[in-house]
Amino acid sequence: MENFDDKIGIVLNDAEMTTINTSIAAISNVFMGKLVTLPAEDRTYYGRLGPKNEVFATESASIMSEQPSIIPALLDKDEFEKDWKAYKQLTGVLNLLAPIVTSMEDSTKLLGYDLLQDAYTFQNYLYFLAENNQQNSRELLERLKTTNPLSKRRSKKTPPPSK
Repeated sequence: MENFDDKIGIVLNDAEMTTINTSIAAISNVFMGKLVTLPAEDRTYYGRLGPKNEVFATESASIMSEQPSIIPALLDKDEFEKDWKAYKQLTGVLNLLAPIVTSMEDSTKLLGYDLLQDAYTFQNYLYFLAENNQQNSRELLERLKTTNPLSKRRSKKTPPPSK
């Protein structure tokens, strides 16, 4: 039976999942030993090169290329150029991945919403069955309530057996 409240329907077959997992593993292998993962507290310490700062860094690179004689000795222009190239490469990859990640996050959000709505519908149906002493619905309802994070806040109790 089709649920007409579903917000999204998505099916990935085994071959598609294999392709995705193999591709991600290949990308991970390319980056192995090259990327860093900052601790959370360091992420706020280090700034990021946003659009305005990127213009500033681009202009700095341009001037350094035009006037190499004025580059201070403490600045390694070759290292700057390597960092700049790597930055552009990584932001290019991130720009390719960002819409995919956003769509995946939105899709999982809608899938989670559908799953939760279906779980609540199922729980409500168990309440109905328990009110009518159907099958082992009372035990199943109690079991389900132990996993529902909202059940402690709900005032609705399992109905007593009707006589």
